[in-house]
Order: sequence, then C-alpha cells, then structure tokens
Amino acid sequence: MSPSPEQLLETHAGLPEAYQPAWGLPESTARSQRQCEDRFAIVRDAVMALPADRPLRILDVGCAQGYFSLGLKSELQRHGRQAEVLGVDYLEDNVRFCRALAEFHGLDVRFMHDRFDAGFFERHGLADFDVVLALNVVHHIRELDGAAAADETLSAIRAHSTVLLCEIAQPQEALDWIADWHSSDDAMLRGFAFRRRLGTFATHLTEVKRPLYGCSNRLAYVGGRWFDFDRVLDRAHPGVPDRFAGQRRFFIGPHSIVKACRTTGDFGAFNRAELEQEAQVLEALRDEPSRYPPLLAQADDGNESWLARGIVPGVLVSELIEKGASFDRAAMVRALLDELAHLQGCGFYHADLRAWNMLWDGNTLRLIDFGSMQRQDSPLHRAALAAVLAEIARGKLSHAQPWYAAVHPLSSYPPEWHGMVRYLAGCPQAGFSFAEARIRLDEVHDQTDSGGLTVCAELLAACADAQVEGFARSRAHVDDLELSLSRARLHAESLERDLRRVTSDAVGEREAFLQKMADANRYASSLEEQIARETAAARAEREAAQAALAEATAYAKSLEEERARLKEQAGQLERMRRRFRLLRPFWPRDN
Repeated sequence: MSPSPEQLLETHAGLPEAYQPAWGLPESTARSQRQCEDRFAIVRDAVMALPADRPLRILDVGCAQGYFSLGLKSELQRHGRQAEVLGVDYLEDNVRFCRALAEFHGLDVRFMHDRFDAGFFERHGLADFDVVLALNVVHHIRELDGAAAADETLSAIRAHSTVLLCEIAQPQEALDWIADWHSSDDAMLRGFAFRRRLGTFATHLTEVKRPLYGCSNRLAYVGGRWFDFDRVLDRAHPGVPDRFAGQRRFFIGPHSIVKACRTTGDFGAFNRAELEQEAQVLEALRDEPSRYPPLLAQADDGNESWLARGIVPGVLVSELIEKGASFDRAAMVRALLDELAHLQGCGFYHADLRAWNMLWDGNTLRLIDFGSMQRQDSPLHRAALAAVLAEIARGKLSHAQPWYAAVHPLSSYPPEWHGMVRYLAGCPQAGFSFAEARIRLDEVHDQTDSGGLTVCAELLAACADAQVEGFARSRAHVDDLELSLSRARLHAESLERDLRRVTSDAVGEREAFLQKMADANRYASSLEEQIARETAAARAEREAAQAALAEATAYAKSLEEERARLKEQAGQLERMRRRFRLLRPFWPRDN
C-alpha cells in the first residue's frame, strides 16, 4: 500500500538530515536544509539538452532525499523521454524514504544503499551512464579518504560516464572538513577537458556560494546545447603568441568548434570583444552557410566567454606550407583574392590575414578568425595580403609581426604576379578594391619588365605607423620586463637578506642546540653513573636481604623444629598426668 502524504512528511521530518525537500511535497520545503529549485533548473536543462536518440542513464550520487533523481525522472517522462535513473546514498534511512516517495509518485526510479567510491561501478557491474550527478559529494570523499581516493573516484566517473554535473565546496567557507587539499576547482577537475561553471548557489552553512560545474571529455555545453568534440587545443595555431597561453581553449568536433576565452586578467577585455565581434560577423553573414559557418551558441559566465560555430572544411594553408605540400599556388592566390573581394562586397575586411587563418579545400579557399573582421578598411589589409602572398610564393611562413606591416620587393613574388603586386602597393586607398587586384592578376604582363615598385603614400604611412606602434609595444613590453626584473631583483635581495638572517639565526640556534646537546650528554653521563652506583647499591642490598632472608628462614625452621619438640614433650607430660590420675587411687596412704 502506497504511503500517504502525511506519512511521508512525518518520515521526512524525522530523517537524520533532511537535506533536500521531498519531491512533489511542497510542505517539506520549509524544513529542508537547502532549497533545490534553482539548482534543479540548471541540472534539468543540461540533462534535457542531451541527445534524445536513446534512453538516458542517470546516476545520482549522494541522492539524499531523492529530489534530483525523482525530479529528473518526472521531467524526462513528461517530455516523452525514456530514462533509467539510479540514486545511491550511504544512509539507509534516506534510501527507504526515497523508495517510499518514488512509490507514492509512481515513478520508476531505483535507489541503492551504498557508500560511493572508486570501486562502486565494478562492485555493482554498472557502466555507460550518460550523466553522473554528484552534488557536494566529491569534496567529502577527498576529506574522508584522501586526495588519492578522490582522484580515483573521479577517474572511475570519467571511465563510466559521459557528463559529470558536480557541486564543490570552497576553501573560503573555512569549514573544518575543507582542508588545504582544495587549491582550486580546476585542479580537482583537471581530468576533464571541458569544465564549465554553470552557476553558483547558496548553502545553509556559510555565506559563500558553491559553483555547479558541467564536465566532460566528449561534450561541451554552451547556450543550452551539447557539442561533440574529439580534440582540444590551447591555441588555434602555432602563430599565436606565448603571452596568450592559458587564455583560450578550442574544443573541435566533426561538425562544430567551441571556443572558450578567459575574460579576466590582462587579455580579458580583448578576448571578450573578439568573441562578441565574431558572433556579430557570423550573424551578419548567416545567409551564406556554404561560405561562412553558422553561429550555433554563445554564453558569458563572467570569468569566461563561450562561442560555438559550425566547421569550415579544409586544411590550414599554414599547415600545407610548413609540410611542404604540393598545391596550385596560382589557384590559391586567385581564390584568396576572390574571397577578399566577396567579403569587401559584404562590407567586411579581414584585419588579421594570415596563412593560419585560411583554409584550402581543393580549389576553394575560406577565411576564418571572424573575430578579426572589421567594417573599416585600412592600407594595412593590403600589406598583410602582400606578406601572405610572399609566404605562399616562397613556401615559408614568418611569425614576426613586422613582416605583415612591411613592403616587400617585387623579387619576393613570381613575375606573373608583379602587375597585381604593383596594384596592391601603388593604388591610392580611396580607389583600391580586391576585385580589381583579382583582375590585375590575370592580366598579361611583360615578364621582362624590370621596373621598380611604387608605393602609395597611405600604405607607406600605415606601415610606418604600424612599425612605430609595434616598436612602442615592444618597448613597453621591454619596460615591463625590466620593471619585473627590477622587482625580481629587489625580491631576490630581500630573500637574500632574509636568508642571511635566517642563516645567522640558524647558526646561533645550532650552537645553542649543540651546547644544549653537550649539557644533555653530560647530564646523561652523570645519570648513568648515578644509576650504576644505585644499581650496585641495590644489588648489594638485594644480596644482603637475600642472606638475611636465608638466615631468617633457617632460624624459622629451627624454631619450628623446637616447637615440634616442645609439643612432643608436652604430649608426653599430658600422657604422664593421665596415668597419674588413673593410678592415684592405688597409691599407698599414710596412717
């Protein structure tokens, strides 16, 4: 017989820890320790976004009163989604309550009584979960069993599931069971390539909010959608400067690429602006899906910005050049000019034209890095194009920034390109177009022409300004390095002074310690001598006592023998007295 709501509420109130409300019984909300509706909304959306081509398998670790287990089953069932849900908890009272609550709601959810650890999956023959839900569990495992046990548990979760949704306590909470092991959430979750903070939520313990993470090594979650990935890069191409290291991640799959950029620190504002620019450009070019990839999703978490877009087919031109691959250079240049002309016709200019921002697919070229596209033209766009053409011609890349803001001699290009190169360099900015450059490429020129290269004033001024600006940036960078070096030197000098002081103190402490050791040794020697004397005296006393005991024992024995003799004499006298009494009547009497 199914329990009544009153019975369930009474049982809920009597649980050792009524951590969650009872699903579907709003009267239990007020007496529960944590409100779950806000967290459940995040978890529900993430689970509902998973592919619906097969039934989902969900494991709720530390399920407590089963709020999330039953809630997810109910929501999935309401939307016609098949799901197998298993909740596990180490308190048997919780498991009994969850089973009764599931029976009350008529929900087919299984609950298990066990302590979750690294061996859980093997112990019960379980695997292939789509989602593992671990709310406020992992840090308890680490606190109770140690860092190694927690790492092994997370490794087991990765091996037997696709997505982990977890909530982690923070060291700022200063709770007794949060030790020094928690250096950062990233360090704890480092085994997951994708880890994103989906929200932060209050607890009943402190004012500090706890983050809820979505983690996976196969799926990235952005804009309410999961995207497959099979590769993760920390830079888009080798030309990315080292100063951007650790700033960006790229999750690359068969149909999409997800970008994650830090929006804090020195490059935070730049990263956010670039992703916003890319989203705006892709939105503006959405009517040409065969040429420009679709914008799939966006998100900004405050400390990280996310963007997902479709994949453009092809191989990076930079990779072809570095590998020495064979390709039709003339066809590539024509396709590049066609693409730049088309983009100009759409009102955009590529402000970071590089071989690693170009994809070659057969005889088709596509531009990428849409965050670098601008509405405003600049002579530097021509300079960058001329630099890329020189790289294609000589089959060698240059990663130095000044290379792309310089005028290169005609000898850097094949003779059949000279007419087009002269146009790139000499046309006034107001009359320049990439379409005209494309026309100039196909014009027949006298290849014996040895004339020089005329450069327009705008291009010279733009290159000069770029070089000066680059020099200024380099100078500022050098100044920053010198300042950092000066600070490092001051810090080193301070450390050296501290080291000398500590060394001096250590020497003094060592001498004092040695003196104390010498005194202790002398005292120990005197104690040893005293112990030896007292031991000898005790031995002599013991021997004397043993002799006295032997003497006393002999004397006692003689006394015992004398007592026995006297007793025998007393017995003889007693016998004589009895005879005397018997013979007395027969004694002669005096008249």
